[in-house]
Amino acid sequence: MAVLDWELCTLGDPMADVGYLMNNWVSPDELSADTPAPTQAGGFATRSQMLDLAAVDCFRAFSYWRLAAISEGVLNRYPRGVMADADETDTEQFRENVDFLSANTAERLAVH
Repeated sequence: MAVLDWELCTLGDPMADVGYLMNNWVSPDELSADTPAPTQAGGFATRSQMLDLAAVDCFRAFSYWRLAAISEGVLNRYPRGVMADADETDTEQFRENVDFLSANTAERLAVH
């Protein structure tokens, strides 16, 4: 299990983010620069496996899952009146989007 934080983002070359990720993707037998990295617990893909574009479907699955979670969160706010009046907003599109994203997550994971 893991906690993922996608709120922290930057603008610029995406390879800068890949470099940051790879610096923090520490194997169990490697020293980390700061606090112990979760990847040191073992059971995670290696850096080579992470950078293997043949495995891009796993990252696509994560992206679909992340967007489904965000959409579900927004959808959940409407009935509580936090976003707007649910009676005045067509929330069916949000429901359909969550279903679509969830199905695509499962499809991408089935590839692997």
